[in-house]
Amino acid sequence: FEKQVDKFEDLKQKFMWKALKTAMVEKEQHWRFIEDADYFKDRLRQKYNDLDFVTDLDDLRALLEVTRLENIQQFIKDNVAIEQFI
Repeated sequence: FEKQVDKFEDLKQKFMWKALKTAMVEKEQHWRFIEDADYFKDRLRQKYNDLDFVTDLDDLRALLEVTRLENIQQFIKDNVAIEQFI
């Protein structure tokens, strides 16, 4: 019984530290991963249309590259300095 208590006490401390680290990252990013996930998924769908096709990292990189090129194109139209988007 003592070994199980010690084991679960160690797990408790481990998960408390993980929760604190997660909370720090959430604060830096200004959103809560679990509580706000649906809101941000909806916002991403509104901005980038259907995200269901993004199933691997290569698809996500391609989507990011297309978005980056669209932003550069808009900067060129708006006569923004090249240094702003490099």
